[in-house]
Amino acid sequence: MPTLSDAEVLQGLEHAVASDAAIRAANHGWCRATDGNLLTSTKRWQGHTDGTASLPLIGGCTLRFEPPSPAETDLYPGDWHHATFVLDDNGARIEVATPADLLAHLTGQTSLLATGLDDSDPYGELEFDADVGGGA
Repeated sequence: MPTLSDAEVLQGLEHAVASDAAIRAANHGWCRATDGNLLTSTKRWQGHTDGTASLPLIGGCTLRFEPPSPAETDLYPGDWHHATFVLDDNGARIEVATPADLLAHLTGQTSLLATGLDDSDPYGELEFDADVGGGA
């Protein structure tokens, strides 16, 4: 087998790290979806040599996969759930916990679970006695 130059070794490692990052981002436990899904397609994710990956979305927004730091890896060995997905909205970084959070941000909704009901608290003006239910 021919010996590789230092540059060839580094280039090969950079390619391996970037490919690994794209695969980890697509297969991360963050999104349990069917094959061919936008978030789980390894072809859509672009891996980077720092171990991160990015997925271009709409309007200049990019979803970024950031693997856990070495300290987090030691704290949670083998647990991919501590990687972070960050939406880069034209320079503003917003951590997103679920695909629903991502969709809510991209569509301008504050929450997909919004009920549309009056936001006032019907119990907000009531005063509660601290001794109620305490027994005598």
